[in-house]
Amino acid sequence: MTDISCRGDRFEVFDFGRSLGTTSAVPAGRQCPDVQEVNDPAIAFLDPTYSHGTFVLQPGDHAITIRAVVRPFGGGGAYLRVDTLPLPMSRDQCKRGGWEDFGAMSRNQGQCVALVQRGQKP
Repeated sequence: MTDISCRGDRFEVFDFGRSLGTTSAVPAGRQCPDVQEVNDPAIAFLDPTYSHGTFVLQPGDHAITIRAVVRPFGGGGAYLRVDTLPLPMSRDQCKRGGWEDFGAMSRNQGQCVALVQRGQKP
């Protein structure tokens, strides 16, 4: 998730009412609108003068809510991007270090195998 346009907004992200965290704290821009403001989320996410954050969601249903917690210019605009990671289809995919291919969902071979056993398949 990243702030865009006028710099300085900060956001808290919730899933089913539980806080996942806040985007990074940054100083507010001097004015809004600003001739140097960015409206492309891919560029803003890489710019350290914009507030942004990454939040990991486990497989399953979600209800995402976003709240602007800092709004130096009275409003707030942001983009949220959702990326999906592949899930293991078999125990063999978890062996010999293969569990590392499944990102934060499997921190070791045992967690990877547990994903397969629970039927958490794409």
